[in-house]
Amino acid sequence: MNWINFDEVKPEDGQYVLSVTSEGVMEVLYYDKDWSTCLCLYDGAIKVFNITHWMPLPKPPSTT
Repeated sequence: MNWINFDEVKPEDGQYVLSVTSEGVMEVLYYDKDWSTCLCLYDGAIKVFNITHWMPLPKPPSTT
């Protein structure tokens, strides 16, 4: 997988993605098209991130 420039292509609404913030931090975040950004819920508060790049999460491993 390759990093996708957030300014060029946005994730699908409701998609969880691996993202890189402008501070260089990698986070798994949720994309919300109404907010036009990626965000996460921390201790009951919504935190908005300045995303530069993202990529889809891999499929989880098989449990069987």
